[in-house]
Amino acid sequence: MDFNYFINAPVALTILISTIGISIWGLINEDIRDKHTLIPYDMIMYKEYYRMLTSGWMHGNTLHLLFNMVTFIFFGFMLEYRLGHWQFGVLYVVGMLIGNLIPTLRYRKDTGYAGSVGASGAISAIVLSAVICNPYLKFGIPFLSNEFPVLQLPGYIAAFGFIVYSAVNSLRKAEMQINHDAHLWGAIAGIALTFMLKPSVTTVIERFIASI
Repeated sequence: MDFNYFINAPVALTILISTIGISIWGLINEDIRDKHTLIPYDMIMYKEYYRMLTSGWMHGNTLHLLFNMVTFIFFGFMLEYRLGHWQFGVLYVVGMLIGNLIPTLRYRKDTGYAGSVGASGAISAIVLSAVICNPYLKFGIPFLSNEFPVLQLPGYIAAFGFIVYSAVNSLRKAEMQINHDAHLWGAIAGIALTFMLKPSVTTVIERFIASI
């Protein structure tokens, strides 16, 4: 393993280590996790606006944490190389905040909303940003896709499907603490921020469209 791959992306490495450490702390100490869970009604009532950010460093269980961090490793470090260090940090944090803003506004008067935790908004932002930066990117099953290319799916198709899926589910009342609003708006924020932070991707997209 080439550790320089991680060391040369210090922002992504800091986010990865801090998220794993703080999430484990929250899994061990439920009081800590509860204090940072995104519960719009409580957050607005008690002016605990920090939850919009800190909820992204908490996760509901180890599987939730593992899925998000594996996805982050696949896309986050690569994206920091392409966007730049501070640009990647801005995209991650703003993607998370925008992803959490919509459910906060939507459920601000709903005392029955169970709340949500996780970096889903930010993860969606970096995945969609990665697709914009590299439209030739293909998604697949790790290891198997290399042996069976038929299992690979063009990144732009996967991204479109993800947005549609998230949009359809965001129209429904939140269930099972899955924050589809964060997925959807984090993804949209990731697309918009990529063009803002790295305008040269417009040329990449134009060339890709011309090659289709």
